[in-house]
Amino acid sequence: MMTDRMEIEIELNRISQGYTSGGEGLKWFGNFAESSKRDILRVLVHMALQARARSEDVSIAIQQTGLKPTCTLFAMLARGAINIQLAKAVQLPQEELGRLFELLIRLMRPTV
Repeated sequence: MMTDRMEIEIELNRISQGYTSGGEGLKWFGNFAESSKRDILRVLVHMALQARARSEDVSIAIQQTGLKPTCTLFAMLARGAINIQLAKAVQLPQEELGRLFELLIRLMRPTV
């Protein structure tokens, strides 16, 4: 990974708490190579689960992203067992990674 894990976690916390805008956060995420993006998503999945994200929170987060709830990522996560589904989601095609990033950031927000 291009930066150390602590720096990644700090930036992810800044984004999820609104100190860095969602648009800026997505731009930051987009600057990484695919393998680093997947590493960042794994860290974010871990952080979301530590924050006690629940399956019920996923539907709320989906609504907050403004993205279509019928996309592959959201359909997959709606199947329950959030820990298993999030781990699988990191392996989705590259074009889904930005959506997953947005969703995980929403799951980390205190308002979810």
